[in-house]
Amino acid sequence: MNRYSIFLTLFLISFTCLRAEEFSNEKKLFIQTEQSIKKDILLPEKFLTNKTFGKRMLYSDDKDVFLAYLFLLKNFTGDVNGEVKVKYADIKEYLCPDMTSKKAYDKITKILNILYKKYELIEFDPHFKDNPGIKLLSLKEDHLPYKYPNIDYLVIPETLWIFGWEKRLSFTGLFTYFINLMEIKLIPFDTHWEIDPDMLALKYNLSLSQINEGLEELLQYNLLEAFSSKEINIFNNKPKIKYKVLVLYSWEITETQWKNVNTNYNKKDIEKAVKYAAIIYKKYDPDTVEEILKLMKKFPANKIRKAFKILSEKSISSEERSLVYLLKIIKNI
Repeated sequence: MNRYSIFLTLFLISFTCLRAEEFSNEKKLFIQTEQSIKKDILLPEKFLTNKTFGKRMLYSDDKDVFLAYLFLLKNFTGDVNGEVKVKYADIKEYLCPDMTSKKAYDKITKILNILYKKYELIEFDPHFKDNPGIKLLSLKEDHLPYKYPNIDYLVIPETLWIFGWEKRLSFTGLFTYFINLMEIKLIPFDTHWEIDPDMLALKYNLSLSQINEGLEELLQYNLLEAFSSKEINIFNNKPKIKYKVLVLYSWEITETQWKNVNTNYNKKDIEKAVKYAAIIYKKYDPDTVEEILKLMKKFPANKIRKAFKILSEKSISSEERSLVYLLKIIKNI
């Protein structure tokens, strides 16, 4: 065997080993991804768009019922009969951990009855003691056992529960967050989605005020970001707005920062600064509120007031709704 043949043989062996290692790593990554997906919830799009489910719950203010349903979906493991293996104690711990057993039992029974009779999403044993015997039903009228959706669904990340956002957000805010997840899923090669709020309201059978209220709440909590588009909105002849869903974060860290703000500043000034921060969609951001408090000490009150009035007239997606532009405005007044 000549030198060239030896070199070629060694190269092929090395290449084969390298590809085997890469394939092994890819397989591990795939397995990890599959495992993480199983921890997330797959919510059928029909739940959001059909008047019978999401809209009806929202208008009835059945948030606890909605959370209970999501909890059942989260604990569903693919049983062919739709059975969810959760006990009364599990539901109590999630929905009403601080209630006495009697009150919690009454509340949980009422919620399960609503899911069963009003929304026809489950079946359960109404005379249960420890095991409610809950079975999820299909969203179709056939009332067959529930199955994992394989098309037209959104993925609700497990971090929603880890950080407790499903309870922190209002029902409208939570519902709008799910709408955002659904819309971004429909655009597989982009991180932004774009649709007129009027069309969004029509698609999900909600009022325009509900959509706007939900979007603003998500912006204030820094769970959503808004950008100006080059296209023009036919309803108001202004640039369309593009939205980007941001990563969920731990509210516990934010609470610690709020404690520092409350310790270092007086209550009236903080309340005023929070109102100002809301104009730039940062009312829940302690860093922004503290920066505004510092500006309130540095500049006259009338200048601060005038500057924020100017900012309030800017578009929801304008880059000028920020502390950077606020400072420029103050210095030019």
